[in-house]
Amino acid sequence: INEAIGKIPVLGICLGSQILAHALGANVYPNTKDGRSVKEIGYYEVELTADGVMDPIFRGFSSPVKVLQWHGDAFDLPKGSELLATSPYCRNQAFSHGNAYGLLFHFEFTPEMVERQIEIDTEWMHKDHEINEAQLLEEARRNAHLMEQNCGRLFDNFLSIVKSE
Repeated sequence: INEAIGKIPVLGICLGSQILAHALGANVYPNTKDGRSVKEIGYYEVELTADGVMDPIFRGFSSPVKVLQWHGDAFDLPKGSELLATSPYCRNQAFSHGNAYGLLFHFEFTPEMVERQIEIDTEWMHKDHEINEAQLLEEARRNAHLMEQNCGRLFDNFLSIVKSE
């Protein structure tokens, strides 16, 4: 990752954003709010910052943006980076560092992927948190078309960035 930063466009999603932030020298740590552990699991809205609205990665998006969250860790904004999206439960939701992008959230999960992720993460999801799995699956089905549209838009935008390099 360090070798790619600044040479080719990079897109890190969820864990990838955390790894990218770490590679850029930022701290990655368990997400907390008011001294309590916070896991964002489910469909939430993130707000684009003024920089996010202007950045080509979010061309065609309007704020707030509905996203799928699936994390318990957060990261500091790397030095020299622009904050592109934020939320009440986790401030640093998306950032850019030149042509490298980190997004803590997902658009690419289908309802089937959400169902599989629930199976994989059941123990982690329920540790210290209340999660209604049936409701989460219903939200996945209800938001499937929107997530597919946003995923396509995001990747088209990223490919435009790649092509312009």
